Amino acid sequence: MKFPLLHSHFPKRSLLLFAGGLFALSVITSYYFRIQPSAEYHQRLLQQYIRDQEEDSEELLADSMLMRKLVLQSQSVEELEYVISKRYGLFLYAETLSETHEPLFWNNQKILPPPADFALRDTQYFQSFPNGYYLVSKKTLQLPGMSNNVIAHVMIPVQHKDIVSTGIPRREFAHDPEAINKVELSDTPTPYGIKSASGQTHFYIRRLAESSAATADILTVILRLIGLLFLLVYVHMAADNITRRSRVLYGVLFLAGILVLVRALMYAFPQLFALRQFELFDSRIYASNNVNRSLGDLLINSILTCWIVLFTWYSVGPLRRIPRFLRGKKKMIAGVAAVFILIFLTFQLANVVRSLVADSKISFNVTEFFTLNIYTIVGFIVLALISLAFYYFTRLLLHFIFAVFRNNPVYVYFIIGVIGLIFLTLRMGDQQVLFHIPVLLWLVLYTLLISQEQFIINSFRATVAGILFWIFVFSISLAVVILHANRENEIRVRKLIAEKYDELTD
Repeated sequence: MKFPLLHSHFPKRSLLLFAGGLFALSVITSYYFRIQPSAEYHQRLLQQYIRDQEEDSEELLADSMLMRKLVLQSQSVEELEYVISKRYGLFLYAETLSETHEPLFWNNQKILPPPADFALRDTQYFQSFPNGYYLVSKKTLQLPGMSNNVIAHVMIPVQHKDIVSTGIPRREFAHDPEAINKVELSDTPTPYGIKSASGQTHFYIRRLAESSAATADILTVILRLIGLLFLLVYVHMAADNITRRSRVLYGVLFLAGILVLVRALMYAFPQLFALRQFELFDSRIYASNNVNRSLGDLLINSILTCWIVLFTWYSVGPLRRIPRFLRGKKKMIAGVAAVFILIFLTFQLANVVRSLVADSKISFNVTEFFTLNIYTIVGFIVLALISLAFYYFTRLLLHFIFAVFRNNPVYVYFIIGVIGLIFLTLRMGDQQVLFHIPVLLWLVLYTLLISQEQFIINSFRATVAGILFWIFVFSISLAVVILHANRENEIRVRKLIAEKYDELTD
């Protein structure tokens, strides 16, 4: 008999209970798995990687017939490809009467081993080279049909090092490229020594004093994200309830305040969700400022912004009149403020779109299909969210603007143009002024289109014609910006290549 009453209260309360339960469960899983920047974990991985390479190289060197073919350069193509596919370097030297010993065979051209010393006994040692750190094994081979001894150097890469275009060395461990964010090689002995198959300790690693990215196990992250989703859905339902029982403004402010607070907490406590451990949140792929620190941050900000704008739009509905408290001078102030917000917002979003293409490692060149990747898809999702939020938010702003100039709507386009030009004049030192001038012209034309309330494309009820029209408008607009940014990115890459060749030929 009480089931209908229980069912009416179940959704909201259950969402809050589910969110709290998932966060509590994530604390247990985090304590159980405890995946911090773990030196013990990578000690085991690195030792296993080295021992696997040692076993593989021992099997390769034990094949005396193949070694003889490599020395005499009589190997088949299949045998050569088999040796080249090894992760370690193999170098073969022949003993001669001269002091110089040239290598007879090598399976890669990444690095040369130290000079062959036939007086040195077979040994294994850890050494630094220009392109990284290697565990080097020297072994003397006696091959059938050959009177001279052959020295084999096996170089197992431990950490790679190369110089990027910025001149800063980039390092990564051979066993796991992401391990560089958690551990590093140590110059002094630590409890985390790396031993070879013989049991000898060759080098040490240590945990980073301050890891650049907080990490957590995947299960904990998933539980917390699902819990956060339940919490935000509960907040959305509560905000919708406020708009129905009280005023729309209170509901919008409640939802926006909670979403902004949650996002601020994610910035202040990154270890809570540990999103920096994922490549989507890697600043090397994309970063523009302290707010959009990565492509993942831009995606989250776009989702939350679009959420707030759509909630406001569907709560307010088609505006027929401005709020009662905006009368007289207040209406004029609201209209002028809306013009400034409209212009500033348009310039900022244009900067985001341009920066996403020109200042990132994300390929938007659709003519080269194989250069596209998962980040391209995420980038297009971000552009779609930005366009959707911009459309509905500008419709809300233009309602206040046209309410001030109801009798002379033509003045709106003139005012937007004049204020925009004054704004650009004050920023003459900015390199983006030439980019913003056509953006301002686009804004005037966009305002002209969206202000024609008699067109079916601007009716409140969505129609196929309206959706297709605005998809066409924003697609063409974004395509122009992307083409412009791609051209800038191509010129920048060509300059870097030219500077690199200039340094090489100097």
